[in-house]
Amino acid sequence: MRSTAHSLLLLAALALTGCGGLDNAPLTVGVVRGTLQEAVGGTAVVSVFGQPDVFLRPDSSGQFQLSEVPQGASELFAVASATKAVRVPMVVYGGGVTDLGTVRPRPGGFVKLELHTGSYQRLGTSKINVVGTPFQRVAVSDTGVAVVGPLPEGCYELNTTAPGFGTIAPRVCVQEADDLELDADLPRADGTEGHEGCIVTGCQDPYVCDTFDGHCELH
Repeated sequence: MRSTAHSLLLLAALALTGCGGLDNAPLTVGVVRGTLQEAVGGTAVVSVFGQPDVFLRPDSSGQFQLSEVPQGASELFAVASATKAVRVPMVVYGGGVTDLGTVRPRPGGFVKLELHTGSYQRLGTSKINVVGTPFQRVAVSDTGVAVVGPLPEGCYELNTTAPGFGTIAPRVCVQEADDLELDADLPRADGTEGHEGCIVTGCQDPYVCDTFDGHCELH
């Protein structure tokens, strides 16, 4: 009798394995949870540095549970308010839960980026992506100025795109409560004196676009 029961259990296990009932694939993601202090609704966000698609907004008490976090060593990137943020080292185990407890934000740094074209072109559709963070598609003013922050202490790449120009990616390192200013020159899209210029972007007032050579001129 015992032999018959043992055989039936073995057959059931084999059947589950053959039908996909037992998932033997390696677990490559985990969960990170904690409580972000001073979290302001609508502003606060937590993410994985280098994985900006893995993010969420904490609840009204600052609690968060971030799923689908790749296993291994990484950093939590957290923005609590308009002035405070922090990066927290962490180790995530596949299929496990990493509890960071209370996450305390610090005064963040700000970077004022001023773009120059040398050609009086408008930059109203230009955007900045702070690589690896939730700061994606930060708007640039028509005069080429954008302010990015609060950024936790660390180094960042500011990937900047502008229609009619090439892409630049200046790198900047900030410390707590920094207020940095950075100038950058935008190249033409072909790296030379290309002819698309203001035909794509338009011109700053009072300049107008010469559609023959793509330059902004005073008429």
